[in-house]
Amino acid sequence: MPVSADSTTGPPTSPHLFAVDTGTSGGDLDDVVAAVTTIAQSWGEHATDYGDIETLVCRLPLDQCTFSSHDAFVPYSGPYPMAIHVRASLVKEINGWDETALHDHLRANPSFRQGLGFEALPNQSTFWRAWNHRFSADLCNAIRECAAAIVRAARTGNVSLPDRIETDKADDPHTDDRPEHQLIVEKTDEVWQQAKPFVCEAFALDRGQNWQIHQNAFWEQHAYMGMREDMYAASGPASFCLDTTHERVPSGSTHRYQIGKLSVGDIRSMLRNTTRMLIARARQHGELTDKLWAAIDVTKGFPFTRNVE
Repeated sequence: MPVSADSTTGPPTSPHLFAVDTGTSGGDLDDVVAAVTTIAQSWGEHATDYGDIETLVCRLPLDQCTFSSHDAFVPYSGPYPMAIHVRASLVKEINGWDETALHDHLRANPSFRQGLGFEALPNQSTFWRAWNHRFSADLCNAIRECAAAIVRAARTGNVSLPDRIETDKADDPHTDDRPEHQLIVEKTDEVWQQAKPFVCEAFALDRGQNWQIHQNAFWEQHAYMGMREDMYAASGPASFCLDTTHERVPSGSTHRYQIGKLSVGDIRSMLRNTTRMLIARARQHGELTDKLWAAIDVTKGFPFTRNVE
């Protein structure tokens, strides 16, 4: 099938090559790889610099592909469709970057970020989750093959790739090299394992007798989403179900509905009971001996600096 080229607007693309439904079978990914390879080979005759590589990635008609059978987060797919994340992952693989380098590049080039389809810059952890949890193994392999085809075409046209973009952090041999999301996950699990017995004892949902999902799953999911940046009830359950041992977890709508039934007074009372149990346990172990003040900072980025009344 011929590739359509428009010499006046930049690298060629061909919508007809993507007239497949990647939500039906894994074999359709082979068609996508073949199409990208064909487009890249034709595009290599026109490319002059790295900017043309990014233009090609932005113009690939991936929006015609659903990738639904390769999306582990369906139906909680978040604000950006799979095609946009596939484009971003293509850029990452073309350059041999990790998610941090990709995030830094998009932060430094907002026009390119918008060209990919991101209205705002997602967190680095969003890119990591997409590649490590959301994409199927077949899709990751297909993206690698597409990236390799584009790199071969770039080399044929003597188009060089940029070096990895460094972060603003100074090199420190004692710095923990683990990604921020991983540190958050590990700390969250540590804190939750200590607080879980008290939270699950003090907190209770107002449900009927025919419930099917244990209420502990609600509290654990709530803590899971609350400790992660840019995660909310609509998409959080998809990530939570990958990390939890619960056989069933509440959907986003069920989670919001059940939590929303609790009044402010109910939540305050349960928080106070939890705090009292935590303090009692700490005093029992000799970790607390003096008076203690407990407060929740809800200033969202504006630290509380006034005197305690």
